[in-house]
Amino acid sequence: MKVIYCPFCNDLMKLTRAEVRSCKCGRVKGAYNQDGDTVWYNGVGRLYGVNNKDLALGVKDIPGDAPGGVSVSTSGQLDRKP
Repeated sequence: MKVIYCPFCNDLMKLTRAEVRSCKCGRVKGAYNQDGDTVWYNGVGRLYGVNNKDLALGVKDIPGDAPGGVSVSTSGQLDRKP
């Protein structure tokens, strides 16, 4: 999975093969290319590749299963969302 982060609005977007995605402020956008593996994006965003299996392993270790999920603060603490 590939995601783009916008430093202006702090939006993190998962890229899809179906459509061009853009951040909340519209300065960064991107999508997968037709080959299905590479991506394009514009603006001053930062592109990150995330291994799906590693993400699945990490998510299963997050405590609790509250309907709102959990959020991670900058201190690394997990907080339940209301």
